[in-house]
Amino acid sequence: NLSFEQSDKKHWFVKCDACGEWQTLTFPESIVKHTSVDGKHKYWCKKCKSVDRINRDTGLWVPEISTVQMPWSGYQVSQLDCPWISAETIVDKKNRMLSQLFFNYVLGNPYIGNNLLVLQPHINGCIVQGLTTLNKTVKIIAGVDWGDVSWIIIGMVYQEKLMILHYEKIAFIDPEKHHQRVGELIEGYHVDTVVCDYGYGRVHNSILMKNFPGKVWACRYNDQHNSQLIENVWNERLHRVTVNRTISLRVMARSWKLKEFILPASVVASNPLSLDYFNHLKSLAVKLEEIEEGVVWERIGHSGPDHLAHATNYLHIGFYSALGRGYASIGYLETPSAMDTAGRKIQLTGSESNSQNGDDVNER
Repeated sequence: NLSFEQSDKKHWFVKCDACGEWQTLTFPESIVKHTSVDGKHKYWCKKCKSVDRINRDTGLWVPEISTVQMPWSGYQVSQLDCPWISAETIVDKKNRMLSQLFFNYVLGNPYIGNNLLVLQPHINGCIVQGLTTLNKTVKIIAGVDWGDVSWIIIGMVYQEKLMILHYEKIAFIDPEKHHQRVGELIEGYHVDTVVCDYGYGRVHNSILMKNFPGKVWACRYNDQHNSQLIENVWNERLHRVTVNRTISLRVMARSWKLKEFILPASVVASNPLSLDYFNHLKSLAVKLEEIEEGVVWERIGHSGPDHLAHATNYLHIGFYSALGRGYASIGYLETPSAMDTAGRKIQLTGSESNSQNGDDVNER
């Protein structure tokens, strides 16, 4: 949807043969139950209300933005625009499919519902006045998300909660300056444990591991739908931690909801990235992806930039390790299941469990 919003946003217009009105077909406005004839659902004109007079065999692509040159063309496609798909079929899909799947796969629209992991009220509930002192006697943790632009967030364990001390965007053109800046922050904040993005940061991580022995861990996301990995697996030899991506992000979001994060108001007020940070957290969303026909799987996606959200997840992984907490202790006793389009759990035949050594995982 982000790419579409940056395009000229073309929509398919069809004509009513009764009144001549050109219009887009939308749900539920363009569908009516024709009780006076056969009781079935039909397409009708949103202007004159004539039933079965919408000509869906031909139409026109009309850009929403035509006065400004956009970087590309975007086309919004809905199953309502397909002449071979009846209104009755659309309504049947609405009644038996999960809402997100119906919005995404039938209407071709983004889904805005209860799929967002972190909301602004959750963040607001963690903002606390008067806590500004860095206590160097407690555990200090950092999370790093590497990239062409890198992101770091630093926190400390405070009364079994995670107090955020600093977040920063590292945008040097020279890649070496990224790990150099992270090293400066490790020293400046006396960081004990650093959990870094593995996928984009192998060179950065190896340098930091050499410069800060025993402190730096590379985090690999296990993101396969048939994985049986629940608890984080810490490989002492490689200094690598392998985690279930979906579970770890859900648990991090849970900590915002339960006010297990502490975000000092002074940090929010003084850091120019605070609004970006909140937006990155709020961009995390549960998405249902089709892994084979009729079978979907829950994955955490994003509606916008999410780099600081993942840096926070790495930070939170270090926090759980510092407290000796496991995901099973808070109710995660099984991995996310595959489902049919109605939301019923199903067992995939032929699926094999992944090993927990992190050798067969997807990077973020």
